[in-house]
Amino acid sequence: MAGIFMSGGCVIRDTFEQLKHEHELTGYVARQSLISAASAPTALGTDFEPKGFEDRQVLGDLTSSLFGRIEEVHATTDLLVLDLLVERLGVVALPDGTHVTRTPHLNRTGILGDLFASSPMIKLGTREHFDLWRPAAQQLVDLLRSLGMLERTMLLETPFATTTITGTPVKPYAGWTPEIVVAKYSIYYGFLRDAGVPSVRIPDELVVSDDNHKWGASPFHYAPETHDWLRDTIRAALTVSPAGPPLVPAA
Repeated sequence: MAGIFMSGGCVIRDTFEQLKHEHELTGYVARQSLISAASAPTALGTDFEPKGFEDRQVLGDLTSSLFGRIEEVHATTDLLVLDLLVERLGVVALPDGTHVTRTPHLNRTGILGDLFASSPMIKLGTREHFDLWRPAAQQLVDLLRSLGMLERTMLLETPFATTTITGTPVKPYAGWTPEIVVAKYSIYYGFLRDAGVPSVRIPDELVVSDDNHKWGASPFHYAPETHDWLRDTIRAALTVSPAGPPLVPAA
């Protein structure tokens, strides 16, 4: 039984449901941009008491928990699976100089009050966002390398689906076309690949959504066959020696 740590969205966490009888989930961090992960914790929300999964992710984001959590469990983690879906949300620049991920649930908690809407929002794909994200991503790479985990990491590149299995059009996220998604994400994926992070990309023929997905059809709520492919890709990654070749590279 191997240990798997996941940082990202439901696409990887839902896939683990097919692996949970074979392997252990050593940790799961969701809804935390790398910018927020590398930021100092904000002083806001110190009295916030989480009551469920979404609240716990908000608290983790406010306290910049990702890097510390990886360090805590690295000795029992054989593979770290990472996706960048949360980066689509951008971050909020707070008056105390910190950054938090601009998640809808953070807004619903009311922790930031009027600051959620009034503070500067830094959007994915802008120069300002990438200039903040790049050193944060390098900090993650440096951490993984220092822990001997860089070769035991898998970056999942996630194109956005435009149709479901049945050919039904999927409403684009924020109106983004596939071309816009590629334009926004390519520099981020490229940076991590160039930094030595093993990377895989969902094949084009599997970039389809599911009409009956439990969270509803969306550009990143994939079909069962897509999750089967990812399950098998994770299994294959667990057989790769840290001293051996990288995972199958993304296109």
